Amino acid sequence: MGTAWTGYGFTATDQSGASPDGTCTAPLTSVTPSCAASCTPAFNGEFSGSVAACTDYAGFSMAGWNVAQAQATSATSPTAGTWAVAGTGVTITFTNPQNAPVRFQVQGPAPASASTRWCATVTSGVPLTWASLTTNCWTGGSPQTPLAVGTPIQQAMIEVYGSNTKATPYDICIQDVTLQ
Repeated sequence: MGTAWTGYGFTATDQSGASPDGTCTAPLTSVTPSCAASCTPAFNGEFSGSVAACTDYAGFSMAGWNVAQAQATSATSPTAGTWAVAGTGVTITFTNPQNAPVRFQVQGPAPASASTRWCATVTSGVPLTWASLTTNCWTGGSPQTPLAVGTPIQQAMIEVYGSNTKATPYDICIQDVTLQ
């Protein structure tokens, strides 16, 4: 496609097991590097830790990046822009030695709204079409609205999602992102 995604990289978790129903169990969700203010150590595409078990499946950990931002020293400086979804899809190549359950997610400029977050389960090296990314992509989530070409997105991420019964360890290294 010729267009590359560039922008600040970051990590996040489910706020140390603070699920809506309060049922996350120890150990709480962790992620390295920690990127609360800035990434320590520097984010290089690898993130590891453990996702807490939550009976409501709220546990997660993720590594993401802004997709339309000039060389950045923080998540907001310079301002992150948007990229209009183009082409047919994306292929993410990554290592996942623990075989943790992984999703790919993109978010629009209002990521707090479920209607501007699209995701799909992802396998390393297997192309995803844009239409295969939907809102509420988990089993039973509703509505599952496909991502349409032309939709503005601001962030992309790899998300490790948790179990309802046991902690999920992970060590993910993002090796390549190819837009088709």
